[in-house]
Amino acid sequence: MEDSLLNYVIQSGCAVLELDHPPVNVLSMSLLEELRGALARAADGDVRAVLLRGTGRNFSAGADVAEHLPGKVERMMPLFCQTMLDLASLELPTVCYVHGWAMGGGFELALACDFIVAADDARFSLPEISLGVFPPFAAVRLPALVGHARALELLLTGDMIGAKRAMELGLVARTGPPEEAMKFVELLVRHPRSALAACKRAANAPVAERLAEAQQIYLQDLMSRPEPIEGLGAFLEKRPPRWRNA
Repeated sequence: MEDSLLNYVIQSGCAVLELDHPPVNVLSMSLLEELRGALARAADGDVRAVLLRGTGRNFSAGADVAEHLPGKVERMMPLFCQTMLDLASLELPTVCYVHGWAMGGGFELALACDFIVAADDARFSLPEISLGVFPPFAAVRLPALVGHARALELLLTGDMIGAKRAMELGLVARTGPPEEAMKFVELLVRHPRSALAACKRAANAPVAERLAEAQQIYLQDLMSRPEPIEGLGAFLEKRPPRWRNA
């Protein structure tokens, strides 16, 4: 039996989900499957909130690049998008504590939560564009959070921002040590679960349709071109990509 890549504990009425995939909590398909199971467990359990965090020096360096290549991406991308949708549509308040890197899919995982609490050393980026691809969930989620222009700036430049800038943009609710995230959770779990769930249903705009469209663009339009294969391959081979139109 494979070792678990995700820790699940209940603390103060909250399901604490902890990524445990050393060294940088890469979001492999195995971890995504575990995360989906943990979210279903929390939804069916006697908890009132979910806290998502990571072990080690970083929250998550993102999805497994090798699983983006043909032969695996056809399974990985629907699984990744469904996991983000499971988290975004969970009828429980969700808080993500980010320390260190939240890159690519790791940033998207944080964006799928209702709130982000960031350590002072937190760093956020969407570097997919440098590999010739794009982050589908972030492309759907970010415009509603920070506006169209700022969302495109993050998506199209791949630039990294710190916790302070992320808070200025409205992506981060609070900054501080890990205890700050639990303090925030405690503000949520004092209320009835039925009221929390009803409020989330009323406040959250549906994202399923737009995410399905983004997934189709990624798999059918983008992955039929040579640039993603070159960009992803260059990353795995630790060399600069050689773009045809460069």
